[in-house]
Amino acid sequence: MLKENAQRCMMTENVYMIAYDLLGEERDDAALEKMILAYRAKKQRLLTHAWLVKTTETEEELYNKISPYLASGDRCIIFLVSRSRWVARLPRILQKVTLWMAM
Repeated sequence: MLKENAQRCMMTENVYMIAYDLLGEERDDAALEKMILAYRAKKQRLLTHAWLVKTTETEEELYNKISPYLASGDRCIIFLVSRSRWVARLPRILQKVTLWMAM
């Protein structure tokens, strides 16, 4: 366990976007949002159901943590975000996100 943790610390952090739609009637994303907020990685909310997460974990590891909060009809996508190549229309948070991505 200690060896695995030491190796993970030496790994570089990647930025992933996590986006999801909870489609069932009366679905509440509070539990999923609480899990993301409690997650031990740096994170930044982009949109109502879209987050940036900076971590040494893989897409699969992130999905495995999120999947218990998803019902069978829900949708979720996690992908690697390039720090140098992206475009957005997020007037209020664009500068904040841009600075966060550079950290």
